Amino acid sequence: MLPIYEGIPELFDYAVELVKLKPLRDSLAIVAYHLLADVLEDADHALRHYLTLSLSEHYLQNSYHGSPYKKWAYVNNDNFGMLDKNIKLLVPFIEKIHSEIMSDPTKLGHDSKAPYRWFHAVREEYVSCLVNADEPILTLYSISFKGWFDGQNWDNPVRLSEHPVVTSHTVPIADRLVLVEIQQTGLKRVVKMKASLTQLANWLQINYTMAGALNRRDSQWNQISCDADRLPTVIFSHGKESGPQGDKIVALADVAKARGYRCRAWHANSQGI
Repeated sequence: MLPIYEGIPELFDYAVELVKLKPLRDSLAIVAYHLLADVLEDADHALRHYLTLSLSEHYLQNSYHGSPYKKWAYVNNDNFGMLDKNIKLLVPFIEKIHSEIMSDPTKLGHDSKAPYRWFHAVREEYVSCLVNADEPILTLYSISFKGWFDGQNWDNPVRLSEHPVVTSHTVPIADRLVLVEIQQTGLKRVVKMKASLTQLANWLQINYTMAGALNRRDSQWNQISCDADRLPTVIFSHGKESGPQGDKIVALADVAKARGYRCRAWHANSQGI
């Protein structure tokens, strides 16, 4: 089977499992869902848009990119590039949740350096697909947990060379039929990603109801503030009616705190800010 998107469904599974293990602020749980959804949407689009064109299509002719092949390569690299950008947004988010869970040894066993090395390799090395604009070949990349994570525990492989996190595979595409095979293989993995996302959506509907969100907000967020005086601060200005626990402030404060900022809320007419 061609390695298009190989390892991405497993990354989705891991992300969903982490969200379930880690009690997140309501807004961050939704952020996790949307990051996964963005990757899923771009992965599907990249496979369906231009990938399997024959190069005889009229809109590929007489392009300022040059030959029909060059325009085809440009658009495909752009499509897969958008996917890669969203994966690079998703991976650090997963890593952050992962690192917080790893501080609790009862949740997941681990070698402290192994997950860092794994996530670093994905961040730095992974791209989904690169089309050579000068000759009919493309390169597919895959990621693997093998030797690093067994579903319960993280560990460093005994021989790193035998368990690379990211691998590349060059595929000749002079025979355009191979693109259909790439598409079909990729769509099968997209189906698996969608199943994971649906599972997360169902879980969120059960665990993150509006009533539950309001209860958590009242019990866990009495004042938007933190004690670490050295942290950079984000100040939210609120009116008389919304107060410091308004929905927008609570949601934005979650995002700011996740990025290392402390948060404070002030009335719009307060003095001494």
